Amino acid sequence: MKLTPELGLFIKDLYNIAMEQPLDLFKKTVLERLDLFLPVDSAIWVSISKVKSLHNHNDTFTYKQPDGCLDNYIKYPEVCNQVENMGILLFENLNITMDLHELTPGKNWQETDLYLKHARKFDQDHALITMTKNPINNILNTISFNRGEVSGEFTAQEKAIKQFIMPHIIESFRINILNSFNRNESDNDSYRAVVDKYGQLIEAEEGFLTLLNTFNLINNYQVDMSKIIDNEFNGLKLITNNLKGDGLRYIEAIDLREKPKLTERKKQICRLLAQGLTDKEIAKELNVTSVTISKHLQDVNKIFNVGSRYQAISCILRQQWCEIQHGV
Repeated sequence: MKLTPELGLFIKDLYNIAMEQPLDLFKKTVLERLDLFLPVDSAIWVSISKVKSLHNHNDTFTYKQPDGCLDNYIKYPEVCNQVENMGILLFENLNITMDLHELTPGKNWQETDLYLKHARKFDQDHALITMTKNPINNILNTISFNRGEVSGEFTAQEKAIKQFIMPHIIESFRINILNSFNRNESDNDSYRAVVDKYGQLIEAEEGFLTLLNTFNLINNYQVDMSKIIDNEFNGLKLITNNLKGDGLRYIEAIDLREKPKLTERKKQICRLLAQGLTDKEIAKELNVTSVTISKHLQDVNKIFNVGSRYQAISCILRQQWCEIQHGV
């Protein structure tokens, strides 16, 4: 597809939104911007790890949806079954934008229960739907653009546009989540993650994974939400916040255990590490052996609850930023 100036500007704006907007406003802002470029009557955006899942107000982000829309389809088992079958078909065609006629093979869309008992009532005659899957955490993002009879069908060009912009929407979403982990104060014992309602990780800081593994609260990138709710651990504090109408949960894990402080020598090594020096270069700078530096860095990783030098550098730079900002 040809990248027009208007389309290029939309994609640029997507990434600006990812960096500027808080996580709880990201989807709304993206869809508002999209509406100026590709008009829709309403939209639905679901981020979840299971295909067969009944969506409701608590785990579905809706944009300009009529009142009572989600409640209506939930009360009809035959409608729910059809939505589930459509989800399975989308899962079999990941990353492919499909319209309602493609999602009801062998049957006229306007003769289906979903249309007769739901879509017709809420003026949702036409839709373009795309499902994507993150290969790392198995999170499914399903985004539906809807129009009524007055607005008319989506054109082939509009379908191609949605197909083209979907990877950018998902990547900007990922950037927005990671950007939400930025701290406004010095707190090197606090680590953050975003999960779906089943506890499946969407994004997480390295220290979060290390900390929850230590307390046996995570397995195969899925947080044990039943234990998180109990929140009774010696040395660990957990704070959870539900993102309104999104199905996502924001978890902050705070390590309360007493840990050794960075010695002056380790601080010296950290400053050199943050400058990009290798172990050998740091050893030469401090006139010690590389083995000595390696042992120091292992201790640093434990203090920061990280597993690599790159994550350690991130923590060091964050601490240096806080010291500059707050005069610590």
